[in-house]
Amino acid sequence: MAGNKKENKSSKVIFEQRVSIIAEMLLSGLRRFEIMQNIATHEVLKTWKVSERQIDNYISSATKIIQGGISENQKVIFEQSSSRYDFLYKKLINVKDYKNAVLVVEKKANLHGLLKTKLEHSGDNEKPIIINLGSGIDPKSEHTQ
Repeated sequence: MAGNKKENKSSKVIFEQRVSIIAEMLLSGLRRFEIMQNIATHEVLKTWKVSERQIDNYISSATKIIQGGISENQKVIFEQSSSRYDFLYKKLINVKDYKNAVLVVEKKANLHGLLKTKLEHSGDNEKPIIINLGSGIDPKSEHTQ
């Protein structure tokens, strides 16, 4: 009986590891058929030797975790995204790609809510109605030039 408990624990750990891998694939934008293709062709993943039904179970569990854990994981994802922008910025500066480095800075500022988003709509008298969203700075303002 002790062997069963250990086997169940290791099976649960393996299941959770696989769901985590699938969740990363989903978060990176892969669709079901692309996930299936990755599992079939990737050196490590093809050792799983699981049915499409089991992969669907992994996808279902990963989707539930992503949807249910958005608020719980939001801080972690935010920090990861911020770190990735820092990493990209450093790489771009090292290769002297300043144009794209500025874009990374803007994207990171947007992630942090530092940039305003403007929506322009035509009013009844054809004059634009400008709605500022966010509490940050306007990157096109005179203060940032």
